[in-house]
Formats: sequence, C-alpha cells, structure tokens
Amino acid sequence: MGRPSLYSQPIHIEIVMGPSHDEAIELIKQGHGGMGRRSREIQQGVDINNLIPVLNESLNPPANVHCLLLAVQLKINHVNLEKTTVANKKFQRLVNGQNKTAKIGRTLLIKEMLQQMPRYGIRYPTYEAMYTVEEHVPLIQRFLDLRFPGKYRISVFGEQGRIRPIWKGAERAEHEIALYLKGEHYYGIRNLNALFGSYYCIDCETPYTQKYAHRNKCIAKCPRCCGIGFGFPCKVIEGFSKKCLQCANTFKNPDCFKRHKEKGICKIYKSESTDESELTADTNNKGHVCFIHYCNLCRSFHKREERCYVQPLIPKKEHEYLLIVFDFECELISPTRNEQEWKQLQNNALMPLSAVPTDENYQVHHVNCVSALLMCSRCIRNDNWKNERTGLCKTCGMNMPRMRTWTAADFLNPLREFLEWLINGLGKERSWKTYAISHYGGRYDMHLAFN
Repeated sequence: MGRPSLYSQPIHIEIVMGPSHDEAIELIKQGHGGMGRRSREIQQGVDINNLIPVLNESLNPPANVHCLLLAVQLKINHVNLEKTTVANKKFQRLVNGQNKTAKIGRTLLIKEMLQQMPRYGIRYPTYEAMYTVEEHVPLIQRFLDLRFPGKYRISVFGEQGRIRPIWKGAERAEHEIALYLKGEHYYGIRNLNALFGSYYCIDCETPYTQKYAHRNKCIAKCPRCCGIGFGFPCKVIEGFSKKCLQCANTFKNPDCFKRHKEKGICKIYKSESTDESELTADTNNKGHVCFIHYCNLCRSFHKREERCYVQPLIPKKEHEYLLIVFDFECELISPTRNEQEWKQLQNNALMPLSAVPTDENYQVHHVNCVSALLMCSRCIRNDNWKNERTGLCKTCGMNMPRMRTWTAADFLNPLREFLEWLINGLGKERSWKTYAISHYGGRYDMHLAFN
C-alpha cells in the first residue's frame, strides 16, 4: 500500500446550515442582514469576528496614526462594559461607526491618553512612523500601572499561530487587555478562549481543555490556600508568620491563612514534619488519621505508600446524530479524446470555459453515480438501520428510503444533487449533528465533493 499519508486518515466535516449562494446574494441586495449571530470568518486561523476593529485611519491627525492607543482604550471599554443590550449597542457604534459622533468619540479616546501620559512622567511620541511592541507597549503599561494600579495588564499576540504572547506585562492585574498585531496594525481581542478555540491561561501562556487538571498546576495558584487568578499566589507580608496546627503549613500572609481555614484546605494538604501528630488529614470529617493524604490520582484519602489507580471515566450523555455513508463512482473524460462529452459538461456549467488543456493524458474525474446510506444513532442501537425504509424514526425522517442513488442517467450532475439533498433535503430544522463519511474519502471522494 506504500507509505501512509495524511490524506488516508479519517477527516471530520462539519456542514453549517444556511441559505444557498443565490439566496444569500438576494438577501444582501434586499439589505436583510438578520439579527442572529455573525458567521465565523476565519483568516490565517483567527476568527475575525473575535477581534475588535480599530478604525483610526479616517481620523484627523495625529489620531490617524495611533491604532495602538485606540486598541488599548477600546479594550478597556470592552472589559468594563455592562452586560446590557443598550451598552453593547453603544460600544458597537463607537467601534464601527463612520458618522461624525463615532469618529469624535474615537479621537477623544486617543487624545485623552496622549494628554494624561505626560502628567505621569511618560514621554510617549505623538508622531511616529511605527509604534512597536518592544518600545511603545511598555510605556502604555507603565502609564496604566501608575494611573490604575493593579487594574489592567497588556498582552500582545501576533500572527503565524503563536500560542505565547509577543509581549506581556510583568504583574498580574484584575483585567487583561489582550491585543492582536496583524500587518503592523493593532486590534483588540474580545475573548482569548475564542481566539485559540479552547480555554487559555494567560499566566501559563498555554491553552488547556480540562479546568480541574489545569487548576492543579497553574502558576497563578497559591500552594497554601489554593486561591487562583488575580492576586495569587499570596504575597509575603514582612513580619507575619503563623503555623497551622492541623496541616503544619507556615503562612506568611494573614489573608492566606484565613482563606485556607475557610475553604477547608487542611483536609487535603499537609506539610511534611518530623512530628507524627502533625502528619494528619481529615477524611470527610471523621477525625484526623496519621500519615493520610489526599491523592489527586484516585481522588481519595490513603497512605502515600499504598497503590492507587486512576478512576474509571464516567460516560458522557450520548447525543443523537445522523450518519450518511456515501460512495462515488466516476468516469474519466479527456478534452482531446472525449470532445463531445467535454463540451456537454461545459454547456451544463460543469466545467470551466477556460483554455482546454492540450495534453492528451489530461483527464477529469466526473462523478456519474452517488450512493448514500442513511441511518441515525437510535436506529443503530435498535438494529433498525438494516431496514429498507426509516419507518417512524424522526431523526432519519419519517418513512424515507435508507439507500439513495443519483446517476448520470437521471441527473446532469449527480454530485450536486447529492449535496443538495445532504444540506437541504434532510431538513434545515434538524438540531442534531450530521456526519457524512465515505470509504477512503481523504484520497478520493472528499476531494471531488469539495471541488
């Protein structure tokens, strides 16, 4: 079979239901944009809708060159935005508006920061050919630290799929001002989790999928009171030292000591000590037992030398899905040896009208037969998928044939008819996922479907 190829591996296709191309054009002409969620527009792995636009080019000088300052100001407004429809609409008008009021609002944001910086001893250039991350972002961070202590921290991400930020403020803050640098222009980032497609920890500078597992190893976690996030680990207070008699840990912060008592951390963590009376753990309020500790592997209390095992996974609730198994058959059409068939494909808009290749070995795979088998997860469990018709199954569709076939004898383009049935024919109102798979699709069928 030769060496394994990436294209021979299973691939996942997700079809998003929506209007056809012609319907979408008609809606655009009529000005019907809809009030639903905006569709995802992915460019170089980044969801454009997740970025806050920074429209400064149309502003009067010097505001037209300060996209960095405007991006910071807009992101500060975004993190302090009230969770109301009115506030959100007002913010969107400020960001995207092209009228005089919106432009004045964006100009005032830039002007305010330029006026405030000299008052805090920061010399920020008003006219600069380029505002770089290394030179100018630290100046803005210093200004925010002086004017809003512990309130904001700037982090700048860039292109080429970098997971770690290009630059990040040294001290943790209450709000993260995340920016995105693309083509020497700065944007605000609405949500870091949406940017990376998973949970993202700005302190560890890494994405993660399981919250519980990440909390155990996050660098922004206090090992004494288990607090995590802004304000942690707890800072050392000079002159304060208190030892807990239950867990034998020594605390250098009064709030940390109080927090570990209120949260019952003594029941989980302990400190190694030569005094055996302090090597204890409270097992579900049944009293202290010597040499017992809480194990994160099996999530129970036992002695350190005792063996334990990872607990079995709890099966997640199964969701219903629709499964389409399909297969293509093709005919090879050559523009030099099958001129009549080639012209017929061009007349039916199945082939581009560009210059015909002169290579006599050039051939096109034209799908002339499509077969598809329809089933759902419920029919698979009930062993009803072998029946010729779907019967009373609402997921597959009431009394529909399970095996469908489209051939060139009945249709000009069997492939287009199959895709129309797959996207629209099964019903746009279905809420469950639809999986379409084919035998060896990564090397054959899927390429024909996408082309």
